[in-house]
Amino acid sequence: MSEAEAEAVQLLGGGRVRVAASAAGEGRGLYASTALRAGELVFAELAFVSALDGAFGAWECHCHACLSREPEGGPDFTQCSGCRWARWCSAACRDADAQHTAEECAAMRALQYRRLDASPRALLCARLFRALAQEQPGGDRGAQALLAATLVGDACDAFGSTLRSELEEEAVAAAALGGGGAPGALLARLARNEFRLRDQRGAELGTALFPLAARLNHACGGAASLRACRDEDGGWTLRLEALRDVAAGEELLFCYAQRAGAERAERRRLLSEQYCFTCACAACEAEQPEG
Repeated sequence: MSEAEAEAVQLLGGGRVRVAASAAGEGRGLYASTALRAGELVFAELAFVSALDGAFGAWECHCHACLSREPEGGPDFTQCSGCRWARWCSAACRDADAQHTAEECAAMRALQYRRLDASPRALLCARLFRALAQEQPGGDRGAQALLAATLVGDACDAFGSTLRSELEEEAVAAAALGGGGAPGALLARLARNEFRLRDQRGAELGTALFPLAARLNHACGGAASLRACRDEDGGWTLRLEALRDVAAGEELLFCYAQRAGAERAERRRLLSEQYCFTCACAACEAEQPEG
């Protein structure tokens, strides 16, 4: 672990968390630097990159900058004149959308010509590749770039057959969108570290990468919860909150499968397929069927 990584974690976490070798699994994890009370906000992190979902039409009816929903019967949102894919509710949002670059616009036109779909993960991959290729200034964005560049993820062939097939298809679109010559490794890291975005009804809107929160490790009975919400500028902020009192020096863990339901078998299936490990946390062991 580099000194720069530790400093980036300190900056983004406001001094309330530190990074160290995980006691819950492989790799590194986040630990509480101070004692925390139940319900206390540990840190809030802005999305480093994000992408709207095309599968359920979120990209068609939401502003790509502020994510406001296109009003029924109201004026249509303005479409990008080049690719006619990105759309915005106002000129201000169009000018503020730094993620839809001229390079992405041209790549999206070429992708449409080939009649290929851009999944949110493929688009996220291309945006992450461009963000990491740019020289990052100091501050939070620079710290996030450093952490994003060191994310851990298995190779595509380590995933289950369904997800592996998805990643192989997405690699074609990600490369076409500017995700580098061999985006498979980046996609595999995103599959392990992306955070799915949902509206108030629970419907998926897209996906985002929060490099600091991605350092968190799993436990079904973890002491922390993650909640994504829109900030005042329309972007996404991920809030890490303590579910119970946490002692200083305790590793902060949260349940990766919190949306899969409470059943142990369903949690273990999702964790195996999506994250390539069999959960053996204390909560799972306590639910072990007898016999």
